[in-house]
Amino acid sequence: MSDRYKSPVPLPNDYERELLIHLMEEAAEVIQVASKCLRFGLRHQWTHSSFDNAQLLSREVGNFDKIRQILLDEMILQEDEIEAGFSDKGRKLKYYMQAERGAP
Repeated sequence: MSDRYKSPVPLPNDYERELLIHLMEEAAEVIQVASKCLRFGLRHQWTHSSFDNAQLLSREVGNFDKIRQILLDEMILQEDEIEAGFSDKGRKLKYYMQAERGAP
């Protein structure tokens, strides 16, 4: 008997692994741009870009959503579980949000 844990299910194949890596990369890019929005403002425009931070954030969320859709199409993600998470988050935000909408 081994002292190491071995998963009873197959690990992701190369294609699934690559999609998961893309998902992680896009999530990290959303995090980075959201951080820039907090640090510099939503409407801050960088000299090297024709987009402001809100536009950049929107594009990164779009990139994330594309990978999300591919993962759905490949049946790696489950739509009913995404919807359940969506609903759960809505309830939690309604309870936990400290700031009022539109407050400075």
